[in-house]
Amino acid sequence: MMSAQTSVIFLVLLALLAPPALAGDDPGTAKAIKGLKKELRKIARSPWVAKKHDEIKTILDSLEALGGTDAGLAALEGARVQDEDIRNRVFALAEENHSDDMLKPLGKLLEDKDLRKDSDLKKRVAHAYQVIGNDKAMEPLSEMIRYDEDDAEVVADAAAALATFPNAKIDKRKIAVKKMIDLYESTYNLMKSVRPEDRIQSKIAGKKYRVYGRPLRESLQALTGRQLAQPREWRRWWNDCKKSKDWRKCKSKLDKD
Repeated sequence: MMSAQTSVIFLVLLALLAPPALAGDDPGTAKAIKGLKKELRKIARSPWVAKKHDEIKTILDSLEALGGTDAGLAALEGARVQDEDIRNRVFALAEENHSDDMLKPLGKLLEDKDLRKDSDLKKRVAHAYQVIGNDKAMEPLSEMIRYDEDDAEVVADAAAALATFPNAKIDKRKIAVKKMIDLYESTYNLMKSVRPEDRIQSKIAGKKYRVYGRPLRESLQALTGRQLAQPREWRRWWNDCKKSKDWRKCKSKLDKD
């Protein structure tokens, strides 16, 4: 029976002998990628993964050599490994071809209960959504716009990614815009609160606002075409225009002030 290391070496040799990924339907390439994906998945989910980084990097060497969407999908099996170099390579492969096929497995990473507290992974997924550029990513990105998110940078990166979809249908943009206005306003108001009972939470809100206040504002401006700044302005505009089918034509009370 082959050891794990011998198995990896065999798969690498198989990958090196496979034709280039340009021949995407080649059985040899598909077989090599399938085998590498299976081995990477097994190692990444094993209790001894911390001792297997060299084997993981060898598998990634092969996937990088093969290239293509399937190689990127296979590489995502290594996304759960908490190593900066490995994750850099995994997501570089996943983003390489800007393929919509990445959307579902990226979403599964966000849904994985074992990864819910992994802020670094969430930020990388947000960036991958931004690079891929499919507005189907707006829903999972909008789910990241939360005050109770442990890392405010996750919110900032999700907002920045959402800003890349100004041409999405208005119904999709409405979901993201509402969540961002709600968070922008509530965080700002708590930060500015002078109530004694809010003293500690006000400081926490201030730290969060300094991280994601600007990305939220810039994303709102990109998605709506309105150059508003203050949270109260966004709230007034939203109350006036949230039901509009065309925000460019919507007349808000702000336009009369």
